[in-house]
Amino acid sequence: MKKFCLSLLIIGIAVSAFAQTTTVPAPKIPVDSVTNKITYTEVVQQKGTKDTLFNRAIHWCNTNGIFHNVQEVTKVRDRDNGKIEGIYNFKALASEKTPK
Repeated sequence: MKKFCLSLLIIGIAVSAFAQTTTVPAPKIPVDSVTNKITYTEVVQQKGTKDTLFNRAIHWCNTNGIFHNVQEVTKVRDRDNGKIEGIYNFKALASEKTPK
């Protein structure tokens, strides 16, 4: 009888250990209300002159290895106003599986 109770106790502990689940909240995705597309926009304060920051940004775009065609990604390069606009597409896959 002791072996039976001990076996049930061990099985109960093992089953409850595997039954735990962790819920991960879904990330908040910024969807533009006009275009209905996911849009990330952020203004980051950095030290340096407008020209220095512009040159650093262009240098990063050219050397980071992410973009295959930098001219296609950065269609707006306005040195006078210090403005660079980039458009880059990537696949976002959704899964209903819960992470382990």
